[in-house]
Amino acid sequence: ELEKGCKQDRYEVDDTIASAQPVGLDSTKSSHNSCPKADLDWVKVDATKGSTFTVETFNLGKAADTKLCLHDSNGQKLRCDRDSGAGFGSRLVLGNVEAGTYYFSVQDENDQVAGDETAYEIHAISGLCRKDALEPDDTTATAKPIGTDNSAQAHNICGANDADWVAFNATANTQYV
Repeated sequence: ELEKGCKQDRYEVDDTIASAQPVGLDSTKSSHNSCPKADLDWVKVDATKGSTFTVETFNLGKAADTKLCLHDSNGQKLRCDRDSGAGFGSRLVLGNVEAGTYYFSVQDENDQVAGDETAYEIHAISGLCRKDALEPDDTTATAKPIGTDNSAQAHNICGANDADWVAFNATANTQYV
């Protein structure tokens, strides 16, 4: 059932540009979901002249696939992103901006889904990206250990010269997949 657990997030009502919720640069992420079906969430970011910032959705629920759009102050769509973030997350980078308020809408790609599995988080960060918690791990000497027990680590490439290294101890005559 697609609307199972459909409980509006704490930011509702944020379904219009006039009710856009503020997201501070480099502040805490906010958690949202699609509820009801075809829900449209709005956020706004205040920026200073010449700054570069990134707005992205991440930590998507199992049924979430966000589309993030930048709008002018009249609500006119300027550009959108579907999947350049992690997984099916969305990411828009704005560089060398004019001082002002920037408006963003988020909607699930499938307007027929709603509920607890459409959850996502959104934040705005200064710059192009935020280094992951495993940094520094850019060389073999700083490689972080990774288990062979199917446990996952969350890495991201932040910057053109970033590289993420991992290491594990192998046992002879053992297959690893």
